[in-house]
Amino acid sequence: MKNHLSIIGGLLLAILLFSCNNTNSEKNRKDAVNDSLSSEKILEEIEFSKFDFDIPFDNYLINSEQAKTIITESGSEISIPANAFVFEDGTNFSGEAEIKYRELISAADIIASNVNMKYDSAGVTYDFQTAGMFEIEAYANGQKLVIKEGQKIDITFGSQSAGSYGFYHYEEDSENWKYEGNSLVSLNKTQNTTFKPLKPTKLDQNNDIILEVNADYNLFPELKMYDNILWKYTGDKDVAEINNIFSKKIINSELVNAKNGKYLLEITTYNKTKYEMEVAPVFSAKNFQKAENKFNTAVNNSSNKKVKRQTSITQLGLSNYDRFYHNPNAVRVMASFSIKNEKEIYDVENISVFLITGENDDVIIKYEKKDYNSFDKFNFDKTKNNKLVAILPNGAVATLSSDEFPKSLIANSEHTFVLNELETPIKSVGELDNLISNL
Repeated sequence: MKNHLSIIGGLLLAILLFSCNNTNSEKNRKDAVNDSLSSEKILEEIEFSKFDFDIPFDNYLINSEQAKTIITESGSEISIPANAFVFEDGTNFSGEAEIKYRELISAADIIASNVNMKYDSAGVTYDFQTAGMFEIEAYANGQKLVIKEGQKIDITFGSQSAGSYGFYHYEEDSENWKYEGNSLVSLNKTQNTTFKPLKPTKLDQNNDIILEVNADYNLFPELKMYDNILWKYTGDKDVAEINNIFSKKIINSELVNAKNGKYLLEITTYNKTKYEMEVAPVFSAKNFQKAENKFNTAVNNSSNKKVKRQTSITQLGLSNYDRFYHNPNAVRVMASFSIKNEKEIYDVENISVFLITGENDDVIIKYEKKDYNSFDKFNFDKTKNNKLVAILPNGAVATLSSDEFPKSLIANSEHTFVLNELETPIKSVGELDNLISNL
């Protein structure tokens, strides 16, 4: 795919190295970590911590005395009959009701919301493989509403996962899922199979080397909807080497698709020397949120869903399209986990580590020291892409990418997985989603 690039400042690419001091809060966090570590490996007990962000609900107002179909921003449909609600004590209700609705689709959504992805049945515990979930609540004058006996709400839910999945409702009292049957599945005839938007990434002002490139985004449909794209260099050359390349007379430049959200800038100089530079699109802090909103809207739009799942609910709350995750190629090891940062490698206990695997990051298994999925029962399928994410105190995150994940471990052996701690905390679901997709 060819693309004519306009090079800023004549034939020279302006190369900007963003460098600024760490914020006081980041410095304090690092100082606190360094103060707590000795020169030797030490054992540090860390209690599992949730992120301080979650998936927000969308709010809709309806007249409860009239039938209403709500079309959500994601394209799902909520069909509510007239007089569908009563108060929790059974008292009749009429008037204006507030409907709160959200969808949990990605691994980031599920981790951020701390959703239980285990299913207990007759003393046996299974892990779920999800095709998406939704949560719906109703309120009037600050009081919670429930669905009146004999009434039901019909849901048409757009899903990226085809195939057979059961429908489950989460019961708060038992902290377990209740099987409600199967969903009626139909092909989404309006889906657009040629367009898949690229997840936006925020500029790292401390480290990113920015190459100012003018590109024809009509040639890159995954980027066409975005404005104010910056390009960062992602290879291993230093600033001096990059400057040396662009100080030469350039006769041709071509931006081509690569993989994992990275692209190649192919450059030919006057003496016919060719260079390949790996680059990736990023957005400044000012423009990132706008780009993230555009991405979420495009992904959630029903025209991009493979199938529509039709179900009826008689209870409000959290519901899930799931099936049991079977991994016949699984290898079980006795695992332990260490965290690597800029200065030390230190051991951790009492944290939760998420294994993200499956066909499309749709299996999220939480491992903890004392749990059904305990560290000494760590299972992974070596034929799949496997990623690890651990949440540390203060929102810090440690990861192990699919490329770094060991694939040749011997069953029942002991192994310490060393996760890399990110320098800055994750501050939004979008950032977590982008992190996971690029692992």
